[in-house]
Amino acid sequence: QLIADQEALAATFGVIYLVLLITGKRADRMLKRQHLELTDLNSTLELQVADRTAAVMEAKECLRGERQKLDAALKNMSHGLCMFDAEKRLVLCNARFVDLYRFPPELVEPGTSQYDMAEHRIRTGILKGETDAAAVVWRMAPLRALSTDVTSIAIDELADGRLISITRQPIEGGGWVAIHEDVT
Repeated sequence: QLIADQEALAATFGVIYLVLLITGKRADRMLKRQHLELTDLNSTLELQVADRTAAVMEAKECLRGERQKLDAALKNMSHGLCMFDAEKRLVLCNARFVDLYRFPPELVEPGTSQYDMAEHRIRTGILKGETDAAAVVWRMAPLRALSTDVTSIAIDELADGRLISITRQPIEGGGWVAIHEDVT
């Protein structure tokens, strides 16, 4: 009986061994297949990343070229130009605009409020007239009343006698572009 039990046990272990061997080979083949699939997927993703990186670099170079053209145009304009966003904050301006009103560098940084820039022109006596706090309030009232969706034209007289025509053109999304032209 003991020999029969040992033979049965050996046969059972043999079957278990074969099952494990077959299962192990299947698992090994499945792992190899998944490894190949992941390797192919990784290669495909690496190619896509390389293509997209090249496209981004090309777009950046194109944008850099367009920016250089815009900078050249702004630098060579005979008029002052400024752009403000919907929150009345400076987006950009050219050197002629800065020169017209003798703005210090800190007032022509993007994000500077229109109020601060206008107050500088009043308080420093660049605009003809009073320079006190009441003058700031009085001169700012018409600016606050300007429509954000209609073109407007105004003439400012500077303390040195020059007349500056300001044409303010609204832009999509809020804000405006203004051209400041010496019409003396």
